[in-house]
Amino acid sequence: MKKILLKGFFGHNNLGDDLLLLEGLKKYPMDVMLYIEWPRGATKELKYYQSVRDFVPIYGIKEILRHRYDAVVWSGGGLFPSRRFGFKQLLKNSIYRFVSSKMILNGVGIVPKPKRHFFDCFLRLLDYCSVRDDKSWQFVSASAAAINCGDLYWGSETSESNWWGKIEQEKKKYLVCLANPFSDVELKNVKTVNRFEKLVKQCGDLIRTYRNTGYEINYLPFYRGSDEKFIDRVQQYVGTNDKVLHFGEDFDLDTINHLFQQYSFGLCMRFHSILLAVKNALPIVAIEYDFKSEILLKEAGLERNGIRYGIRKDEFFGEETDIEDGTLLKLDERMQRDRDDFIKKSLSFSKKKKIEVLANYQNIFRIIGI
Repeated sequence: MKKILLKGFFGHNNLGDDLLLLEGLKKYPMDVMLYIEWPRGATKELKYYQSVRDFVPIYGIKEILRHRYDAVVWSGGGLFPSRRFGFKQLLKNSIYRFVSSKMILNGVGIVPKPKRHFFDCFLRLLDYCSVRDDKSWQFVSASAAAINCGDLYWGSETSESNWWGKIEQEKKKYLVCLANPFSDVELKNVKTVNRFEKLVKQCGDLIRTYRNTGYEINYLPFYRGSDEKFIDRVQQYVGTNDKVLHFGEDFDLDTINHLFQQYSFGLCMRFHSILLAVKNALPIVAIEYDFKSEILLKEAGLERNGIRYGIRKDEFFGEETDIEDGTLLKLDERMQRDRDDFIKKSLSFSKKKKIEVLANYQNIFRIIGI
């Protein structure tokens, strides 16, 4: 039986990365033994994933090195977004070559650019590399063979729905997926507090227009323990206490595509909330606080639905940029006018990306020999 170790940011209350794990568990053949690098203490989440498919949790590098694998697969997400990829990171990631026959990057994001020399050394150790966006592909392909398969969640299954006219047929529902843009430390700064409150007002004003026209409002945090802080402040501003949805309580990961199909419109910030909206043809206004969201909408031909918000000036977020008053409301008006175009482009792009992700998995299986 083949043994495969999957590495990722799993079990840390990040809904996007947990979705990638779920898809990984489904994609690998049942006659393969999967090992998952897992954080200690996340026992509740572990039980859920093991109910989807049995696997062996691995805790820490010492336990990892006790086994021999047919492949180690870095599986999806922004696992190499650091300019600090130096000798220490090279050594840490290269050690897997001693315990595995194959080393594979599968649909990862590499933005912003790591240090070229050390990351190139790591790339030369790989047997296969696929990335999730064109910017990552441009960086990697300068030194190694790579394909852009898109984010791995494009490969998930969705139910066929009557997209056209669904807004008239269904209850008026509005989905809000907001991210907390600033840390508690940053919010000790007066300027940052003012920027925080400005964004609260802009989001709140848009949400209020939907609430005042009879829409049911639901909030969905993607990074539990952090996003709720911003959501709570927005609700306080709007003067409401609308439903906040939580994984394991209000929905399971298996049903999240169906969940997104129940809404008429949405406001999204986190990358995987934007991806899920596009995948399920949910017309949205997107607040792009990092490059990957901007790249996604551009590749899908939906860049008119997004607005850039620069949290801080650095290599990951770009320039510090605020959203001017009234901009979200104007974007929303245009989004509603172009609803049918959004749905058409979303369905076409999603179908294309699903084919690419499934072909990517077939490449990996061929290399591993399964």
